[in-house]
Amino acid sequence: MRQVELNIIKEFLKSNKKLLYIFGDRGVGKSSLVNLFCQRFYNDINGDIVTVSALDYYRFPNLINSKKSKLLVIDDYLDATLINPILSPIPFDKVAFIDDVINGKKHDKIIIISTEPPSFFTSNLAEITQELNLIPPSKSDLINHLLAN
Repeated sequence: MRQVELNIIKEFLKSNKKLLYIFGDRGVGKSSLVNLFCQRFYNDINGDIVTVSALDYYRFPNLINSKKSKLLVIDDYLDATLINPILSPIPFDKVAFIDDVINGKKHDKIIIISTEPPSFFTSNLAEITQELNLIPPSKSDLINHLLAN
């Protein structure tokens, strides 16, 4: 199940794109998909993977800049600021933040997981980004998956 999406992530790592933006409704399996990918294809990544949750707001910038990696995964991007503005005491410019991470050149590839579509992207950011809109699996896919396992 989700083999098509796993292949998209694998091809992203080989592409000239810097950022993979995975978005979709809550509970469709965005984080689980990336977790499964990292477990299955860890050897293909050939380097460190840094995973951070944006919900860990106060440690977030330090975690991102902690070390160089082949792959940086930012989960729950924008969720902390959209759900509860109290968690975001400083103004948050979502595009500037992504630009800063990319321009920092600490991470070869970046995956951002969010519930918000990337409609806020600038044209410069769009050029280096691949998008993956994750939709819930169909009932027949779920049934086939359960029968196969």
